[in-house]
Amino acid sequence: MLDRGYIIHNANGKPARVVGGISDISERRQAEEALENSRRQLRALTARLQSGREEERANVAREIHDELGQVLTAIKMNLDWLERRLGESEDNLAVNPLLERVVESAEMADAAIVNVQRIATELRPGVLDNLGLAEALRQEAGRFQQRSGVACELQLTSEQLDLPGPMTTAVFRVFQEALTNVGRHAKATLVRILLEADVEQLMLQVEDDGQGIRLEATTEYRSLGLLGMRERALVLGGEVTISPISPQGTRVCLRLPRTATDTKFWADL
Repeated sequence: MLDRGYIIHNANGKPARVVGGISDISERRQAEEALENSRRQLRALTARLQSGREEERANVAREIHDELGQVLTAIKMNLDWLERRLGESEDNLAVNPLLERVVESAEMADAAIVNVQRIATELRPGVLDNLGLAEALRQEAGRFQQRSGVACELQLTSEQLDLPGPMTTAVFRVFQEALTNVGRHAKATLVRILLEADVEQLMLQVEDDGQGIRLEATTEYRSLGLLGMRERALVLGGEVTISPISPQGTRVCLRLPRTATDTKFWADL
């Protein structure tokens, strides 16, 4: 029930009467609860999808690197052996066309190996698991700078970060999405990247000097990339803020508790 009451004063300013009413808001309250439950379910579904996608990416990257990469390397070794053997018969003119084909095939194998490594890295950077978050961010910034021409300035913590796996993945994916948005929309010439941590939290900040984001664009339902960043942080008890900066540019700031996990998120659900 919703109870409303209003005091009416007389000409002398003294309370003269009370006017009020009581409304039955059961249906509205039930609708609000149903809506909130639907939001929780959608958030849980998003978290499960993200977790499953990361696991699938890691498995596919591992298979591509280990299986396909090994096969291509073996083919390349065989072609190199064949090239050397044919090269020993270079006085035989009939061998030259065969040697050319072998050399061409070896170059194609080299290109395929490079592509396999690139695809595996895009799916799940091995450096993220082997060398840690800071080095993974450094290498990702280098790849972004190479393909976009946008300069990257990095200020990364020198501390050896021992972070939970979900937290490391979330920070890296938010960083990737932030750089993707810079490349697509910002028309920037410089990106400043800051990663710092203390005993309580970890902060990642990505600033560009581009044309800046509209405030209304930060909450548009069509901005799936921005929504994805926020959802990743929310599951781990953190937050992502996206805002224009003066005189121009955009700032993406991710803050996570130092021991961030998704345990509380699932417990609350």
